[in-house]
Amino acid sequence: MTALATWWRGDRGIYHGGVVPDPEILGREPVPLARRQEPPEVLGDPPGSAAWHVPRRVIVALVLIVVTGLWVDHRVEGREAVSVADCNTQLRSAAHEYDVRMGAMYMYIRPALGELSDRQVSLLMAQPARRAISAATTALRRCRGVHVMQWHASNIADRAADLAYGSALVVRLQGVADGEPRFRMYDRHLDRLRAAAGIPAALTS
Repeated sequence: MTALATWWRGDRGIYHGGVVPDPEILGREPVPLARRQEPPEVLGDPPGSAAWHVPRRVIVALVLIVVTGLWVDHRVEGREAVSVADCNTQLRSAAHEYDVRMGAMYMYIRPALGELSDRQVSLLMAQPARRAISAATTALRRCRGVHVMQWHASNIADRAADLAYGSALVVRLQGVADGEPRFRMYDRHLDRLRAAAGIPAALTS
């Protein structure tokens, strides 16, 4: 009875409370299952990134431009240094003339300073000052004519020191040549500027 009941239920598609698939519908051939399609692997840059690569020729050209620019700038800096040195040489000559002319006159009148008035001393010292001012003015003009690039720090500093001393020297000689009321042979401010320009002092107090 039990086997007959099992057959009866199985024949009707009922198997212990579960539905048995009808073999006539499924058949005996294997049914392939559809696989989930994976997106194709993309090699390289993803769409929309549009990577840009610098051509090698452009890189080489940029390197050549930079190297050439540095070389030209170095040559320009060298020519500037020569011009600044020439300016300093002329200032040395002007300073030497100042030392010789002014010093000679001062040593000449020094023994009689106690007997000479300030006015007399000024008039006597004005004579060598007028002769020495020409060299100082020429040197200053030469230094002002030197053009230096702003990023050449060493040349800028040297030119500034030369200009400062040259300007002070011209002002000093012009004042003496005009007969300043009270002459003083030694000027500490002028001496400091002279030392900053790299010109050794020839006169001492």
